Amino acid sequence: MDSGVYIGTWTNWSRGPVFGRTLTITRESGNPLIAFTAVFVGFVASRFWRIVCLCLHRCYSTSQPRETTHHQRQIILRNSTAPEAALWTTLTLLWAWRKLPNRKLAGFLPTLLLAVICIAAFTAASGFSSSISTAVGDEVLISAPNCAIPDGGDGSDSTLTYSDVSGKLNDAANYAQQCYEDNENKNITGACNKFARTALKTSSASYNASCPFDNKICRNQDSNVRLDTGYIGNDELGLNLPAGLGFGWRYVLHCAPLETEGYTDHVVDEQGIGHARFYYGGNLVGPIDNQTVEEYLYDVEDSDYQYPRGGRHLLSGSNYRVSFAESVRAQGQVLPGFAKLIPELTRLDGDTTLVFLSGNGVVFSERMDDDWYRATQRAPDLYTLAGKGYHPSYIPEIASSPMGCVEQWQWCDSASPSDESHCGPLASLFDSFYGAGPLFNVSEEEFASPPRPSSPDKSKARFLWPAQILQQNPTILAQLIGFLGAKSLKSQAQLLNVQWPIPRNQWQLDVTWWWHTILASVQASCRIHRPRLRIIRSSEHTSFSLFGLLFAFVTGAVIIIVAYALEPLLNCFYRYKKYRPYAHFEWMTNGSLQLHRLAHEELGLQTWSSCTDDIPITKPDVFLAGIDFTDPEHPVLSAQGDIKDYQRSDPEQESVSSTNEPRLLLPLDFQNITEITINAEEIGSNRPSVSSVSSEGSEVNLANHGHNDQIPAHDDQTNRTTATTTHDSGS
Repeated sequence: MDSGVYIGTWTNWSRGPVFGRTLTITRESGNPLIAFTAVFVGFVASRFWRIVCLCLHRCYSTSQPRETTHHQRQIILRNSTAPEAALWTTLTLLWAWRKLPNRKLAGFLPTLLLAVICIAAFTAASGFSSSISTAVGDEVLISAPNCAIPDGGDGSDSTLTYSDVSGKLNDAANYAQQCYEDNENKNITGACNKFARTALKTSSASYNASCPFDNKICRNQDSNVRLDTGYIGNDELGLNLPAGLGFGWRYVLHCAPLETEGYTDHVVDEQGIGHARFYYGGNLVGPIDNQTVEEYLYDVEDSDYQYPRGGRHLLSGSNYRVSFAESVRAQGQVLPGFAKLIPELTRLDGDTTLVFLSGNGVVFSERMDDDWYRATQRAPDLYTLAGKGYHPSYIPEIASSPMGCVEQWQWCDSASPSDESHCGPLASLFDSFYGAGPLFNVSEEEFASPPRPSSPDKSKARFLWPAQILQQNPTILAQLIGFLGAKSLKSQAQLLNVQWPIPRNQWQLDVTWWWHTILASVQASCRIHRPRLRIIRSSEHTSFSLFGLLFAFVTGAVIIIVAYALEPLLNCFYRYKKYRPYAHFEWMTNGSLQLHRLAHEELGLQTWSSCTDDIPITKPDVFLAGIDFTDPEHPVLSAQGDIKDYQRSDPEQESVSSTNEPRLLLPLDFQNITEITINAEEIGSNRPSVSSVSSEGSEVNLANHGHNDQIPAHDDQTNRTTATTTHDSGS
C-alpha cells in the first residue's frame, strides 16, 4: 500500500472481469514500464516484418530466368529490417524503373501493400501500447481498512461533524467551479483528476420548465429550471462493484421563484423594527405526539432596516442573506422539526426547500428584473470613478424573495436499468430508500436496525452502504444553503459592496451552480466506503490494463520466437527433406554479406569459408578489392595486382579455384551444394554457363538451364567432372 492507494493487481469491474484486470504501481515505476513496452512493440514490428519478407521471398523465388527487377525485389526483401525501410527502398526502385511498362512494375504492389499494412498496424499497436496505461489512466483503488461512516448522532462529536461538513461543501463548491463549469483550463490544472469521473452527467437540463407546485404560486409558468442526472451507475460514482452487484442512482432538482403577494405580512416588533413575515406554512414544534404548526414560516427585517437612509451600508461590506426552510417527508408524512407547507407548495413525491434571498444592504448598479433578485426599486444615485460621476442604483423591491425547489431521488438494482421495473419510486430521500428496498431484498426492519442499517449479504449491502453515505453527507440543497449561505450564489463573483451587472437569468445560473456543487459533493462523499471498493484518480500512480500488458508481451513473444525459429526450421526442411532448394539458397545468397562475397569472388578472391551461413568469412590475412571510380557514373570493384598475386600464391587458394572467369547470376540446381558460384563464359554472350562446387568436391558447369543434353567429360588436370548442356540461342 502507498498513501492509501492499493499497489498491485485488482479488478475494475466497470471494464469487466477480463478487461478490468488492472495493475497499479507508482509513477516512478510506471514510466520505465511504458517506455519498455513502446521499445518492445517496435522490436516486435521488425521481427514480424522479417517473417513477412521471408514468406514473400520464398513465394517469389523461382529457378526460371527473371528480369533485373525481380532479383532486386528479392534482395530488398532479404535485407530490409523494417517495413518503412522496405517501403522507401521499393518506392525508390520504382522511380528508377519508372520508364518500364506498368505491367512489369505491378509485381511490386504486394510488397508495397504489405509494407503499408505493417506500418499502419504497428503504428496502431504503438498507440495500443500507450493506451495500456492511458485507457486506464490514473484510476486507482483506495485501500483504507479503517474506512467508516462517521457517527455524530449522539451529539458528542457534533462540532467536528459540522466543521467537516462545512469543509466538504467548500471543497465541493471549489471543485464545481473548476470542473463542472465551462472552464477551458480544467484539464490543465490537474485539480479535476481526483475522482473516477471528472463530472457526473446531467442527462436533462430544462430552463423552460413548468411550475413544480400549484401554478398560481409560481412567478412564471414556463421559465423554471428542472435538472435531471438520469441513471448514474455505481462505476460513475467511483464504487467498484461487480456487474451483478451494481446499482443505479438518480437525482432531480426542480426550482421556481415564488409569488409573495397574498403570502406576506408586515409587522413591527417591540423595538420598532419592521419585519416581513412569509405565510407559506410553518415549522412543526412540540413533542412528537402533540406537535403544532407555527403561524408563519419565515421572518426577516424589512427593507427599511436592511437599507438605512444615507447609504452608510455601502461602507460596511454588505452581502446577501440567504436562508432556507425545509420540508422532509417519509412514508407520506412530514418529519418532526421540519416545515409543513401550505397546499399550494405541498409535494408528496419529493422534499421541498424554500430559499429566501434578502438584499441585506447590497445595492445594484443597474435595474435587475430577475424573478428572484427583483432589484427594481430606485435607490440614491451612486458615484463611481468608472462611471465618471453619479448614476442610478437599485435595491430589491421586497425584504426577501422566495424560491421553491423540489428534490427527488431514485434507486435501481442495475447500473443501467432497462425499464422502470428495476427501479424504486422517484420520491423524497427517505421514500426513495424504502421504495427501493424490495429490489435489494432489504426489509423495513433492516432499515431500522441500530446503530445503522447494515447486512452481511452483499446484495443488500451494495444498497445500504451508498444510501447511508448520501444520507449522512452534505448532498442535499438545504445543507448547501445552510452551510454556504451567500457563498452559494454565483452572483458573488460580481459583488463588491455594489452588485455590478449580472445576467437577467441570474437565478437560473445560481440554481445550476447549486446543482453542480451537490453533484461534486456526491462524488466526494462516495469515498467513504468499504475498503477496496472506491476508485479515485491519483497523479502519483499509474494503472495498467493487465490484459493489455499480457496480450502485448505474449503476442510479441510469440512473434519473436516464430521470427527467430522460422529460418532454422526451413533450413532443417532443406537439410533432411531437400525442400525447395532453390528458394533456400536464394534466400541465403541474397543476404548482404553473401552478395559481398559473391562480388569479390568474381575477381578471383576466393579464400572464403562458411559460404552457406549468414556470415561468410576469409582468412585473417586476406585483402579484398577496393572501389574503382575511374568512371564516376559506373564505379566497380577493382582488385589490384598485388592482391591477386598474393591470393594466387596461396596453394590452398589455387586448389579451390583455378580460373578467374566472369560470373553471372542465373538459376541452377542446388542439390548437395556447400559453396555457391555462378559462372558465365562471357558476360553478354548468348551462351552463359553456371558452375558450382558440389559437396563431393566436383564442379558442375551448365551452359544453359534448359538441360537439353548432358555430355560428361573428365578433366585429368583439375580432377573435375564437367557436365555441359547446349541449346539454341533463340530458345
